[in-house]
Amino acid sequence: MPRTKKTFPYALGFALTLTFTLLSAAGSYHFLCTLHRAWTSASWPATQGTVVSTRVQRYTVARGGPHFYGVVTYRYEVEGQAYQSSHYDARLRPRSFAERDGAGAYLAAFAPGQQVPVFYDSMRPFVAVLQPGLSSGTFGFTALMGGIFLGLTGLFGWGVARTFGAMRRTRRRKPI
Repeated sequence: MPRTKKTFPYALGFALTLTFTLLSAAGSYHFLCTLHRAWTSASWPATQGTVVSTRVQRYTVARGGPHFYGVVTYRYEVEGQAYQSSHYDARLRPRSFAERDGAGAYLAAFAPGQQVPVFYDSMRPFVAVLQPGLSSGTFGFTALMGGIFLGLTGLFGWGVARTFGAMRRTRRRKPI
């Protein structure tokens, strides 16, 4: 029997496991970067911004029903350069609510034309938030997802090592 037929299942398993390992590592990296951005945003400089518009945006999550973003779009300037953003916190998205009324109440505090403090990354001034620092929502979500992805990375990494070892053992066997 040709050697390729014996090793094909291992090679396929190795390729799939390696792919999932890389995807899990990328997810881990994303969530660790979010956690780092939240941590460092507490020391970002602030500038005055102007609220451009507000709106409630509906989105649906799988099995969770509808959720709502309270989207505040604001403009700000850094060193003479104008920027626009709608990021609420270090997760770089608008603020999320389970009920439309919650989003509406949040948006009631922001009127178009109103001045708001905007915190921006001095190295990348196009990255800005209204709420700097590590909030409980940011930490909880990021820690949970980062932990899941780190666990998956370890699990898939173990699978890669195990599959690779099985491939090597198959190659060493001599046909009878």
